[in-house]
Amino acid sequence: MGKRLSETRRHAAFLAGLLLAVAMSRPVAALPPVQPPPQARLWGRVELADRWGRTDVKWRAMAERHAAQRAELATGRLPRGVSAAAAGRWRRTLAAHERIRTTDAALLAGIDAAVDRLPYRSDREGHGQGDLWLTPLEFLEAGGDCEDYAITKYFLLRELGVPAEALRLVVVRDRARGLEHAVLLARPGQGQGDWQMLDNLRRGPVAAAATAAYQPLYAIGETGGFFYLPGDRS
Repeated sequence: MGKRLSETRRHAAFLAGLLLAVAMSRPVAALPPVQPPPQARLWGRVELADRWGRTDVKWRAMAERHAAQRAELATGRLPRGVSAAAAGRWRRTLAAHERIRTTDAALLAGIDAAVDRLPYRSDREGHGQGDLWLTPLEFLEAGGDCEDYAITKYFLLRELGVPAEALRLVVVRDRARGLEHAVLLARPGQGQGDWQMLDNLRRGPVAAAATAAYQPLYAIGETGGFFYLPGDRS
C-alpha cells in the first residue's frame, strides 16, 4: 500500500513538472503598459489634494461663523454684529436670482455683478487687521477685499443650488501686479463644464483657461483644499 502511494505521488509530480515546462515554453503575450491617471491641472500647474489641512485654516473659521449666522438668521433673529441692512441684502440677492435663474451662465453672471457692486475695502482699512476672511453677511455690511467677494459669491451660489464640487475659491499670484489675489472658480452643468472665473477685477465671468495672468497657489472649498505646483509630478 505504501509503495503504491509513493509511486502515485512520483507520477503526479512528474505530470505537474511536464505541464509546467510546456506552459513556460509558450510565448507570453506582452501586457499593455499601465497608464498613470491624468493629472488635474489649472493654468498649467499640477493640482495636488491637500491631505494635511494646511489650506483651510482661514476658510474653516469663516465657514463656522457663516453657518452660525445663517442658522440664527433662519430663526428670524439678527446674528451678532450683522445689521438689518446686510441681512436684507442677503435675502434680496437670493430672491432676485431665484426668480431670474434660467441657465448656469445667467446665474453666474447675475451673482458676479450683484456682489461686485459692493465697495472694495482692505482688511486693514475696514477691520484694523491683516487678511481677515469675512462671511457673506459681514461682507454685505460695507464691502471687503478680494477673497471676501469670492466667498460671498461662493455661498450665494451654494444657496441657489450649485453643488460644492462645482465651486472653488482660488488664491493666485497676479503676475502683472506682483500681488496675491483671490477669485472664485465655478463649473457650469452641475460641475461637468469648463471652469469659469468670477473675479472682482473683471466684468463678468470669463473662461479660466483663457486667463494667463494668474498663477494658482492653492484652492479651498467645502470639498477640501488643493495645492498647485509647477512641472510634471507623476
